Amino acid sequence: MKKKISVLLYLCTIVSFAQVGGEHVYQFLNLVSSPRQAALGGKAITAYDYDVSQPLYNPASNNVEMDNQLAVSYASHLGAINFGTAAYAYTWDRHV
Repeated sequence: MKKKISVLLYLCTIVSFAQVGGEHVYQFLNLVSSPRQAALGGKAITAYDYDVSQPLYNPASNNVEMDNQLAVSYASHLGAINFGTAAYAYTWDRHV
């Protein structure tokens, strides 16, 4: 009887170690959609410039110099995964 319980406990620990448990959920959100971010290794930078695709990763980088800027990006990923993004910046109140 003790042998059966020992084997059962051992098998339960093997199964419990096999589960990742939420470490790799929603990994598709980490796909790079900007060529600039892809060149930087997938890291988002915080620079004050005219790149309209940058606020997709850091909304605080949105500024008035991005007015009427358009960015369109398309990528063909592994396993016939195709995705694209479009970003447009418009200043609502130009008198500020």
